Order: sequence, then structure tokens, then C-alpha cells
Amino acid sequence: MIVFIGERYGWIPSGDLIKNAATLKGVDNLNDDISVTQLEIEYGALLNPDFEGRILFYFRELDKSGMSEDELKIYEAESPLHEEKIKILKEKITSLYPGFVKTYQAKWNSDTKKIDNLEPLMDTILDDLYHIFKIDIEKYNSLPWQERAKVASDNYFKEKAKVYIDTTTVLTRVKKDNESVSLWKFPDVICSFNYYYGKEGMGKSTRVANKYVKALEVKDDNINISIPFVFSLDSYTSNINNLFSIIIYEIEKALGKKHKDIKCFTHEDYTIPFDNYSYLAKLLKKVKESNIKVRVFIDNVKVNDFFPYFKELERLLVDYDEDTFYKNIPIYFTLALNEEVIPPNLPFFDISETYPLGDL
Repeated sequence: MIVFIGERYGWIPSGDLIKNAATLKGVDNLNDDISVTQLEIEYGALLNPDFEGRILFYFRELDKSGMSEDELKIYEAESPLHEEKIKILKEKITSLYPGFVKTYQAKWNSDTKKIDNLEPLMDTILDDLYHIFKIDIEKYNSLPWQERAKVASDNYFKEKAKVYIDTTTVLTRVKKDNESVSLWKFPDVICSFNYYYGKEGMGKSTRVANKYVKALEVKDDNINISIPFVFSLDSYTSNINNLFSIIIYEIEKALGKKHKDIKCFTHEDYTIPFDNYSYLAKLLKKVKESNIKVRVFIDNVKVNDFFPYFKELERLLVDYDEDTFYKNIPIYFTLALNEEVIPPNLPFFDISETYPLGDL
């Protein structure tokens, strides 16, 4: 966020308007003699944890030589009281963000009736932005590839979750023919798989995204792990093997175990890594004995690429006499309407004109 502050304090709304706004936002003890400018800075920027270390403040020092009386009224403080308030606000900002406050010089051009000499400010802003972006990139590059994959998918789902969903209609759960031959050893617990199936634009991705965001907000006595994975979003999510590697990584972290060195598979390498799946099966046994709860949220899945790997994991779970993956790890994902193969005996959510959008 970039904040420019001159000499004017700004409009001060009525006390009643301030109180109503404070009540709406759940803010207590709000000074009712405060300008909109200060409200935006204090309660929009300074209190937002997402902006920590990411706000750039620029205080203007304007050479007003050649200004008329009317022009001075536009740029100077509205009154001595306003002048004192803007001074206090600048001092507060400087004390809170000493490394992110800069003063720039500007000059009034009486011929063009505009402020000149802003080129140095533009160069300063570019340098400051470059510094912030450089820190972000260095921090991102220092992360294990599993964390980088999670960052991209996390951002994707959080943006998707901002889209409005009509919750007044009904989302119908449809179960496939019970007499179909099951691909799975544990059909009684297969409901851990939650499909959102329908045409493009019907809200499948948005629903999974909302599920993900709600899962992040769960506060209980469990160690809750929510894993986002958006296929083909980047090089880290171009291979199904990487999904299981990320699940391994997150469970290791929750268990306090040293991370197993697992490579990032490319989109061309679809070898099934049997050692990784055996290791995951062992970890799942530990998960079952703990208070760790894992949820997986997937978008852009391709059925024919997806299920062979679950079949391999299922085989290993049988070897370890475990069915914990299906019981303890709900998986939410989307399927396009044009998918040719849907595994039989799997319940799914049908999003279509017949079964319109509804509650999550």
C-alpha cells in the first residue's frame, strides 16, 4: 500500500456517522473527532496484518511560492486544529513505521497551475517497491518447494472464495449406482471424497475455495491441516505425485518429524514413487493415533490422471491394515462436466441446471 500525505487533514464526518461505522465494523473506543483520511490510515492500513512491512508513506513538503489565496486554501491545512491533527498523525506513523516513511519535495507551477518536480518521487517509489518485491522473492525462493506450491494454491483459493455464491437454492448430493463394481476396498467410507461436478461457470471451483477458507478458520483442540492444490497452476502442481508429497510434508510438520527429501516431479514424470506412498501409509498410521486432522482441497483435476495414484495408495494402506486415508482425510475437488470417466460407486455433488448451486 502506498500512502501520500500532504498538509490537509481531511473531512471530519459527524459523530453519529463515525459511531455507526464503528459499530458496523466492531471497533470500540473510536474517537468521533477524526477525519476520513486518518480513519483509512489507522483502521485500514496500520491495523491490517497483511500490510505489515508493506506500507510506503510519503509526506509532501510543497513549495507554495506563486500560489494565489484560493489555491493556498486547496493545499494548506483547513485550520490550526486540522494542522495540529495532521502533525500528530504524521508523528504516529513515523514512530510505528520509521523505515517506511519518506519526505518528498514538490513545487507549485504557477503557469500550469499544477505541482511539479515529482520525477524524483517516482524514482524513489520504484526503488522502494523493488526493495519490497526483492525481499518477497528472496523469502519465496528460500522456501521448500512444497511451501511454494502451497502459497500459489492458497492465493488462488482465497481469491476464488471472494466470489459470491447463491446459497438460496439446493445443492443435490447424487450417489452412483450402488451395484456398480467398486474400485475401492473401503466403499463404506468413500464419502470422504467430495466431488463438485458440472459445467464451466457453475461454481465448482468457488465452492471448493469456500470450503478451504472455512477450514482455515476452524479453531478446536485438533491440529488442523488444510492443503490446497490447484492442478497446473505452476510447475509444482503439474504432477499428481507432488500432491502426495505435499501431504507428506504437512503431516511431517504437524508430527514434528524431520522432512524426507522428496523431489518435485515434472509434468512429464508420471512414475509412481512407491517408496513415497509406503512412507505416507506409515505417517497415516501416526495421524490416526494423534489429534491431527487433514483436509485436502483440489481444483482442475483430471480423473484419468488422478485415481490410479489413489489405487496405489489404497494397496499400500491394505498392506498396513489401514484405511485411515479415506476415513480421516476428506478430499474436496471439482470435475468438469465433459469428463468421460467417473469411477463407479462414488458419491458426488452434481452442479447443473437440474441441481443448482446451494449451501456449502
